[in-house]
Amino acid sequence: MREMASKNVRRRGSHTMTTVERWMATGECGSLTADELIAVLLDLRQHWIYRAWSVMLLASRNEKAATEALYQAAQGDPVYWVRRDALRSLRLGIGDLEYEICPA
Repeated sequence: MREMASKNVRRRGSHTMTTVERWMATGECGSLTADELIAVLLDLRQHWIYRAWSVMLLASRNEKAATEALYQAAQGDPVYWVRRDALRSLRLGIGDLEYEICPA
């Protein structure tokens, strides 16, 4: 995996914006790559809410790496809510998650 420093975007001053915060600010579902979302999901230094958002966004990706990352999170993330969302993402069909992923 790439270094997380490359996954942050500078805001004013020294505060940084995570990859998922950037999506939350814009609401553009397709603006994040699967690799960016996987990096956030698997980095346990990231806040669990960002990992959970990454799980929901990865649910709509039909890529093998996305499915593997969801499975890994479902099996080993230390936060219940991230594991639960990963399991839901693996079980539900894409159409069932469309509203959850892109509520805007």
